[in-house]
This record gives sequence, C-alpha cells and structure tokens, in this order.
Amino acid sequence: SSTTSSIDKENNNLSSWNSIIKLYEIPVLYIPYLQMPLPAKKRQTGLLQPSYSKNSNFGLGIKVPYFIDVAKNKDLTITPTYYFNSEQLIVNNSWRHYTKFGAYNLNTEISNNKIKSNFDKTVINRSKNYVRWILDGRGNFDFNKDFGADFSIQTVADRNYLRDYHFNYLAYTASKINFDYINNRNYFGVKTIRFQELENASREKNSAFILPSINSHFETKPLFFKEKLILDSNFTTITRSEGL
Repeated sequence: SSTTSSIDKENNNLSSWNSIIKLYEIPVLYIPYLQMPLPAKKRQTGLLQPSYSKNSNFGLGIKVPYFIDVAKNKDLTITPTYYFNSEQLIVNNSWRHYTKFGAYNLNTEISNNKIKSNFDKTVINRSKNYVRWILDGRGNFDFNKDFGADFSIQTVADRNYLRDYHFNYLAYTASKINFDYINNRNYFGVKTIRFQELENASREKNSAFILPSINSHFETKPLFFKEKLILDSNFTTITRSEGL
C-alpha cells in the first residue's frame, strides 16, 4: 500500500510514494519512494530484487543487485553482498556487450578479506591482502564467413579465492584465446592458453603458458585418380617459470 501512486504511460513507469510492504497484513518494509518499469518497458536502470545469502564462512548476508542500462546492446549489473556477522563485503560486476561481430561478457568479483575462521583444512597460507578478486569472461566473434575468434578467461588473485568464497576446489584455472580461419575443408588456427595452479602451492611456477599453438589442415581438390594431397601440421611453444 502507498499514499500516492502514478503511472507514466509515456515512459512506462510506475511511481509510488510512502509505500509499505505487508505480509499477511503485517508491515515488514517501508520505502519512501519507489519507481519500477511496467511490463511494456523491457529495460531500465534501477535496483533488482534483493535476496539473502548464507554460508558457513560468513554467516547471513543480503544481496542487492543494481542494473545499469548503458545502451541497447550493452549493460552492467553491480551486485554487492554484505554479511553482517563477519563484515564481509563482496561486489560482483557483470558486463554484457553485443557487438556487430558477436558477443562477450566479463565478470569481476572484488572482496575485502574478512575471513576469520580456518575450518577448511585445504586452505594453507591464506592471503593476507585486504582486497581479493577473480576475473571470469567468455566471448565469441564471427568477423566474416571464414574468420572468427573466441576466448574464455578465468584468473584469480590468489590460489585460495575459489575455496574461500565459492567452495570451489578446482585444481587449476585455464584462460584461452583462439583465432581460426575455416574455408571449405581448409583450417588454420592460432591459440594461446594460460594455466594457473591452485591445488599445490609448490607447483605454482610450474604452470604451463602456451603461446602460440598453431594448427593447420590443408587439402587439395581431387587430382587425376580422385586422390587428394593433405597436409596437417602443428607448432606449439610451452613456457614455464620453473621445471621442465
């Protein structure tokens, strides 16, 4: 219920003043001013539905996403999550962009380091940095009918981030960038891959970095007796800071 409500048909908005949300006629939340889009309006900058979060590391928290309509083909969603008992703050930023040649999304998560418990026996030498983060993204592009590219990125600030904040026990992360050219049965591709060791601290500098990995397949049209000549080739360079 509210003291005043109005509908803006031109902009497809509903505005409400002095609103009280009731549950079985019991007032549970007061909102001085509220504006929301009507169903006819597909996208609008503003708060999304809040929710609560709970886990054994941080306790009970509240999550309040905020959607920013940057343009028709791009948007940003900022989602802060605050845990009251541990004073832990986690901010997730999700960027989406549809381009002329494809689409990609990037997700960054930044956290203050307020973890006090050490019940997780897999975590050794937890980072003492005040700010910890993770970067994750995907993209796929077709520049023309023959030439395209794609990427997937996952990298963390420290090896225990996924364990501490997501209860994820991956042994490693992998980030890839790939360019390929496909014409009929002929193929030429260039790829780079970066691995990040998460399981064994003593092997962090043994992680492989591949730049480049080149693969190609070329074949001729049928010759005198319908035979074909085919050439498959690969060239790969693997680099490590330490180890063989």
